[in-house]
Amino acid sequence: MSKRPSKRAPAAASLFEWRIIELKKTPASTIGFVNASDQEQAIAKAVESFRISEQDRWRLEAYRVKSEYEILVNGTPRDFRIREELARATATIIKRKHPDAEVMLRDLGTGEVTVIDHPSNPR
Repeated sequence: MSKRPSKRAPAAASLFEWRIIELKKTPASTIGFVNASDQEQAIAKAVESFRISEQDRWRLEAYRVKSEYEILVNGTPRDFRIREELARATATIIKRKHPDAEVMLRDLGTGEVTVIDHPSNPR
């Protein structure tokens, strides 16, 4: 795996993982997760993805899940992981499925980018 300097994208273009909870009963329950750039977009995606009626939209809350690692495929964010070993394993699986794609792992804390090589290429 080779390392190269990162090119930071504007914050508005970044996607984050959001936990969607429904405030219908006590305790509130998690109904799922979505990737979005902000809280409003996360709730809009949840309404569409989880088939929530517009009249029940007010019952939804979105909380950002802290992601430490971002997986990029051909420069486009595709997934987020909290733990490095899971992020590397996921990136390796993506590289196996798409050997011609450029798969990279970005540490969101430091901005360091690691290019993932195909597992059959020993280095």
